[in-house]
Amino acid sequence: RYIGDWSSDVCSSDLYDVDYTKDFQYEIIDGEAVLKKFIKVDYEDCNTIFIPKTVDLYPVTKIDDNFAYEEEDIWGGFSKYYNITAIEFDKDSTVKFIGKRAFQNLFIDNVDLPDTIEKIDDFAFYCTLISKLKLPKNIKSIESYSFAFCYRLFSVDFNDSDLISIGNYAFSDCRLLNQVNLSNKVEMIGANAFQNCSKFTEFYLPASVETIGLNVFSGFPNLVEIKVDENNQKFKSIDGNLYSKNGTIFYRYCYGKKETEFEMPSTVKILFDGAFNVVNEIIYLESIKLNEGLTEIGDLVFENTSIGFVIPSTVTSIGQKAFYGWSGEEFKVSKENKKYISLDGSLVCHQTINGIENCVLYAIPEGYSKESYVLNKSIKIIDSYVCKNLKVSSIIIPLDSELVEIRDNAFILSSYKNLKYLLIERENPFKISNYSFYNEFVYNSSYKIITSYIDAYTEAWKDIQLEDELDTIANLHLMSLDNYIYTMISNLANGIAASSYDGYLAYKYFSSVLDYQDDYYKLNTAYQNILSLLAFSDDLSIDDLNYIKSFTIAIINSSVKLFSELPDKSLIEIGRAHV
Repeated sequence: RYIGDWSSDVCSSDLYDVDYTKDFQYEIIDGEAVLKKFIKVDYEDCNTIFIPKTVDLYPVTKIDDNFAYEEEDIWGGFSKYYNITAIEFDKDSTVKFIGKRAFQNLFIDNVDLPDTIEKIDDFAFYCTLISKLKLPKNIKSIESYSFAFCYRLFSVDFNDSDLISIGNYAFSDCRLLNQVNLSNKVEMIGANAFQNCSKFTEFYLPASVETIGLNVFSGFPNLVEIKVDENNQKFKSIDGNLYSKNGTIFYRYCYGKKETEFEMPSTVKILFDGAFNVVNEIIYLESIKLNEGLTEIGDLVFENTSIGFVIPSTVTSIGQKAFYGWSGEEFKVSKENKKYISLDGSLVCHQTINGIENCVLYAIPEGYSKESYVLNKSIKIIDSYVCKNLKVSSIIIPLDSELVEIRDNAFILSSYKNLKYLLIERENPFKISNYSFYNEFVYNSSYKIITSYIDAYTEAWKDIQLEDELDTIANLHLMSLDNYIYTMISNLANGIAASSYDGYLAYKYFSSVLDYQDDYYKLNTAYQNILSLLAFSDDLSIDDLNYIKSFTIAIINSSVKLFSELPDKSLIEIGRAHV
C-alpha cells in the first residue's frame, strides 16, 4: 500500500507499507498508530494474530481496549476466535501499551511479549491458555486480573523486568502456577494478586517490596514458608510466617505447616486483614493463643475458619467481617476487656454514638447450635455482616427489645438456608436500610418476616427499596402474624385434603400425611379460638394479650415442626416453600 503523495513525479519505495485494513481497525494519533479492533474476516483459517511494527509507516505503540474481544461474541465464556493460539509481535516492535480485555478468553498458548511494553491493562490476557510467561524488560505495571484464571500458567519470569506494581487479582486462580521470581524492583503487590495459586510451597519477597494487599496468599494450602530478603525494610519472616519488620504487625499465617496450635508473639499489636482467613485451604490449625498487647484485629482475619481463640483484654478495634464465616460455637473474650464482651455466645461491642452508649451486636458464630436465635434485649444496633450463614430455623426480636437499628447486610436472610421466619414481637418499628435483610445472591427466598404490627412496620419501612420497580414489602417478605399462622395451617389442610397427584397418590404418601390429621385439627381449633379472642381484644387485659401472643408463637413452632417432620414432600408440596 502506497502512503506517499500520488501527485508527485517520484514514488519512493520507502513510502510503501503492508495493507492491514482487512486485519485491523486502527487510528493514527500524534504520529503513532493505535490498533483499535481485530476484524479479520477469514479468522476461522487464522491461528496467529500478527502485531506489525508499523501501520501506514507509523509505529504501532498501543493495542486498544477490547482489541480481540467482544462480549456478544462469547459463547460459553470463550471467544469466537477459537483457532487463534498465538500472538506474534513484529521484530523490533515498539508496542508500549496493551489495553483492557485486549486478548481476553482467546485460546492463545504462546506469546512472546516485546521488551518495549510498559503496561498491561486490566483483563488483558484473562482466561487464556498461556503456560509460560516472561515479562518484558520495560514493564512497569501489570493491572487487575491481567493474567487471572490462566489455568495452564505454571511459571512467570519477573527477573530482568523493571516491574514496580502488580495489580489486584493479577495472577489469581492460576492453579498450576508454582514459580515466580520477583525482581528487586517490585514495590507493590495488590490485593488477591496470587489468590488461589494453590501449588506454591514457598514464596519469596525481594528487598524492594513495600506494600502487600489483602489476601495475596489466601488459597495457598501448601504454603510452608514466606521468605523475605534480609534487606527488606518493611517485612520479615519468623518461622515462615510474614510479619512487619519491627514485629508489631502479623500479616499472614502459612497453612502448609499443618500444625494444630499457634502462639502469637508478644510483640504483635495488629492482625492484618485476612491474616488467617481461608479460601479453599484444608486447615489443621485448631487454636491460637492471642497475646495480651494485641490492639487491633483487621478485616476478614478469621473468615471461614473454626479456629479457637480468646480475644485479649487489650483489643480495642475489630475490622468489618473479621469473623465472617467463623464457625466456632461461641466467642470468648477476656473479662478485662472494656469494649467487647461475649453475650449469649455472640460478640458484642460497646460504642458511644452521638454521646449515647450503644450495645452493638458485632458477630454471631456460625456454630450457634440452638434452633432459634433470640436477640438479647439489650442490643440496640445490629452491625453489618454479623453472620454469613446462620443455621437456625427462626430469629426472634423479642417484645422488650431495645433495638434501634439494623445496618446494611446485617442479616443476609436469603443465604440462611434453614431459616423459616424472623418474628418481630416488639410493637415499635426500628430503623432498617435497603439491604439490612437482603443481598443480590438469593438462596432461600421462602423465609418470612412476621409481626402482629403489620401496619406500623409497613408504614415505617415503606421507603425501603431493594430493586428498582419491585414491590418493597413483597421483597422484604413481610407478613402479618395471624396471616402467617392461617397460611401455614391452610397449607397443611390442603396437603391432607389432597387425594391424588395426576390421578394417583402412592399409599405411603397418603398414609404419612394422615398421621398428622389429629395435630392439624388441634392447631386449627387453637387458631380459631385465637381469632375469636382477638375480635374482642378491646376488652382484653394486658395479661390476656400476652397470653395470646405467647400462644400464637407456640402454634407457629408447632406448625413448623409438623412441616419439618413430614417424611416425604416430593408429591405433596406443602410447608415453607409455599408459605
